[in-house]
Amino acid sequence: LHAGGKFDKSSYKVSGGLHGVGVSCVNALSTHMTTNVFLNGKVYQQEYSCGKPLYSVKEVGECDRTGTRQTFWPDGSIFTVTTYKYETLQNRLRELAYLNKGITITLTDLREKDEEGNPRT
Repeated sequence: LHAGGKFDKSSYKVSGGLHGVGVSCVNALSTHMTTNVFLNGKVYQQEYSCGKPLYSVKEVGECDRTGTRQTFWPDGSIFTVTTYKYETLQNRLRELAYLNKGITITLTDLREKDEEGNPRT
């Protein structure tokens, strides 16, 4: 949460946020958030409840990829609507992928399953 890369002008050509504080805002406005980082063959994880870490970053496994996965539950005491439309998120993430060359963004909706029982992606 404290690792924004936008202060270094060489980090991004185009970005969609302000100094990497977006995830901090999501955390503050969520009842629960889990961050998984896939780096150097390892998976690191930290979970938060109402903006506070439940434990320090810990190694939870091995992997053969890089990236970050954010999972969060918006706080219903703050937001009047906490159910998001898949298409709205899909369109916004498509715009972000277009603006950031080489990035892969995957949206997984655990609320819906296909005919084989897999989550909607």
